[in-house]
Amino acid sequence: MNYIATTTIFKPSEAMKKFIALPDWTVVIAGDNKTPHELYQELNCIYLTPLMQQEMYPNISNTIGWNCIQRRNLAIKYAYDQGAEYIALVDDDNIPYDNWGKIELGTQKVKEFWTNDLVFDPVGIFYPHLWHRGYPLELVKKRISSTMYYETTQCFAEVDIQANLWNGDPDIDAICRMMSPGKYTFEFDENYTSKRISPFNSQNTIISRDVVPHYMCIPYIGRMDDIWGGYYAQACGHKVMYSRATVYQDRNDHDVTKDYKNEIIGYENTYDLIKAMMGDPYEIFKFLPTKAKLALSTWLRSF
Repeated sequence: MNYIATTTIFKPSEAMKKFIALPDWTVVIAGDNKTPHELYQELNCIYLTPLMQQEMYPNISNTIGWNCIQRRNLAIKYAYDQGAEYIALVDDDNIPYDNWGKIELGTQKVKEFWTNDLVFDPVGIFYPHLWHRGYPLELVKKRISSTMYYETTQCFAEVDIQANLWNGDPDIDAICRMMSPGKYTFEFDENYTSKRISPFNSQNTIISRDVVPHYMCIPYIGRMDDIWGGYYAQACGHKVMYSRATVYQDRNDHDVTKDYKNEIIGYENTYDLIKAMMGDPYEIFKFLPTKAKLALSTWLRSF
């Protein structure tokens, strides 16, 4: 069985209704204190009430806390415990296209990009003035100014993370959004990857079962939650492949200034964190605040 894992505090959106209607996927929603519980309990999905989460996973639940998007972890853990082979991570404002849900994990033919820099940016190859949320700011100037920055080859790669892109509002950081607001499309048919570590998110990504014990949307680090969790998974040996846009993001209301404040920990630390984790994934703990350390260590011990 394949599962979709998410959380939300809103009433069922167009995106959520479409995901729930998919025939080959089971949707698991981890409710939060503000979620309209009764509206989801009426739908054909598995809805984990706050009480259910607290009873099933008290240690994880307590270390994550409430009123936060990281409640998604409880849906991921539930799907894993039910024997899920593949788990899709989605947001409730990403409306799936008809091509959503094709699993392309395992040995895949890919276009492989190379860069001499520490990190590969999966967005910048399409729009040089944009960069993915969580891409180190230290690398932005060089990447934007280099017209022949990436070299590519065709090869086969063993991948266990499939990060599908999104049309509409791209997943760029707050600084990039302030500079280059607007809607964008990603029209291509080739899967691509890199030998370098790279950022991916939890809004339209499929992961294999083997990834879950090494992946968490880490609480208490703002909008670096899924980004640093993804970097950690890659440092543990998992490989990400990027694929075509399979959703349209009709972005929920965001205060870009608030987003900026919630990304400062990444602006200040991501580059050094990646360098440290290249030698030892557990170096991530040196960059986490105390509550985040406890949450991640509790998650890792639960497998």
